[in-house]
Amino acid sequence: MLLILFNVIAPVMILALIGYVWALRKLPFDTPAMTLLVTALGAPALIVETLLRVNLDLSVLLEMMLAALLTHVAFVVVGWLILKAAKEPISAFLPSLAFGNTGNMGIPLCLFAFGDHGLALSIGYFTLNSIFLFTLGSQLASGKASLTDLARTPIVYAVPVALLMIITGIQMPVWAANTLKLLGGVMIPLMLIALGVSLSRLKITSIRRSFGIALLRIVMGFVIGWAVAWLLGLEGAARGVVVVQSAMPVAMFNYLFAVRFNNRPEEVAGIAVMSTLMSFVLLPFILMTVMDF
Repeated sequence: MLLILFNVIAPVMILALIGYVWALRKLPFDTPAMTLLVTALGAPALIVETLLRVNLDLSVLLEMMLAALLTHVAFVVVGWLILKAAKEPISAFLPSLAFGNTGNMGIPLCLFAFGDHGLALSIGYFTLNSIFLFTLGSQLASGKASLTDLARTPIVYAVPVALLMIITGIQMPVWAANTLKLLGGVMIPLMLIALGVSLSRLKITSIRRSFGIALLRIVMGFVIGWAVAWLLGLEGAARGVVVVQSAMPVAMFNYLFAVRFNNRPEEVAGIAVMSTLMSFVLLPFILMTVMDF
């Protein structure tokens, strides 16, 4: 069992460590360019290629997106109530509680833990997370909705394109499929290396607050993920993907929004770093609850 867990977690940690060491040695790494490359090309290509190759049943994909919808509604409601009771600034910290790192960490973990089927399922969850992040997340950080950011995000168009091809039975030419496979192949390693680079550059300013919100993000996500999976009657890989994706640490985009709108970026950075480091410790226990050994 420990060997299986190690085989799942080690690739994620090693690639993130490569990015961390790369940045510590002050080697060139253009994070904005890498982020644009992943969101504009790598992620859409991976989504379309995976959904067409795995041939995931439409009802299963829609069920996964429903699970993502329910978990995010719960994140926002529970997070708002806790922050309100604790008298913490909601606009600054609610995005960190609501939106996990389902891309950089969630997708690779689901791939290594549950194979191509888990990868396809995680993409459904990740897509809904991205839509909420670029609308509600941006709105919370800035005080206004950002439909423009959403419209400029190619990820949100990838799933409808793949679904249309599945429903209509359109066959992609081999050269096009191979091109998408190559483009999608760069996404996972680039995301993990970029994660490591980000960890080296962000600092923790308030240890007590960062620790509390980071722990709440992961524990709340784990509990809500299990609750939603039980409510929908999910089993196997589907249940595992919902729990793993729900329990991911704070998404790095929350920090970017905080910087963009000057909404306590230093504290959000600390929460993102703390939750990511914490997740590496808690991941074995999370995976033990959802993987079949």
